[in-house]
Amino acid sequence: FFFGQADSMATTAGDRVPLMNEPVKPSKVEPPRRKTWNNMDGATLRWYEYCAIVAMATALALVAGVINTVSLLSALGSPVSHMTGILTQAGKANAGGAWMLAAKHLGAFTSFVLGAAVTGIICNDRNWSIGPRFGIVLLVEAAVLFAGWQLYYTEHMPYVLFINCFACGLQNALGTMYGSAIVRTTHMTGAATDIGLGLGHVLRARKPAAAVGEAWKLRFFLPLVLMFVAGTTSGTVLFSWYDYHAIVIPATFVGVLGAVYLVVFKALSYEPMSPLEPSPPGSPVSFEGRV
Repeated sequence: FFFGQADSMATTAGDRVPLMNEPVKPSKVEPPRRKTWNNMDGATLRWYEYCAIVAMATALALVAGVINTVSLLSALGSPVSHMTGILTQAGKANAGGAWMLAAKHLGAFTSFVLGAAVTGIICNDRNWSIGPRFGIVLLVEAAVLFAGWQLYYTEHMPYVLFINCFACGLQNALGTMYGSAIVRTTHMTGAATDIGLGLGHVLRARKPAAAVGEAWKLRFFLPLVLMFVAGTTSGTVLFSWYDYHAIVIPATFVGVLGAVYLVVFKALSYEPMSPLEPSPPGSPVSFEGRV
């Protein structure tokens, strides 16, 4: 009878029946699953992480457009947010024997690299994750821009070019990589490439559902480009009004953004999470696309 009763207690899954006087372990309760946004590589983002990334990327693209335009229209006379043109000018000056001009452009390039290196030291992660160090980098960028503003109207004005390149290097290194999407906010060459790839994938898709899934790059990078253009337009208008004092506006904006980021992070008491977290099976919310 005892063994028969034990057999009847056994489950169809073949669970072991506890012996007499053996404590029964309580069943494991699964924690509630958080809503996530799934990308096409199997990575997930919580909805507020995705919104934070989109908002932050577009805001920084706006800032980069203003900084680059003000630097270009000022006595510095050079772009600072992308290095392709600067290296081209360096090569041109080198070929013409203008060694000092070539050294100036190479110095700007080196400053950009050093800015990116500082971000790499502060944020020891190639992924753009929710964490306090992101705000710290923004505060450093604001301080650097303010320092350049103070030096612009002095005899040290030529060094402001290096300072602005350093600031843009700081910001551009605050990129994110989810799957195959790499986001940079101070130049739009990569965004233009991803928009073209997304458009090609949409046109190649044979089913409407597949086309929607491939359109994630268009949804993400088009606002980025539009905000950069808005920044260049705003920078032109602001420079016509305030001359180089216009740089105070993006510097203040970045500083406030970094401070708010730190305050909100502390208020939420949120532990940083790797953006590339395996998606739980049967996730209730899905987003077809990579960010």
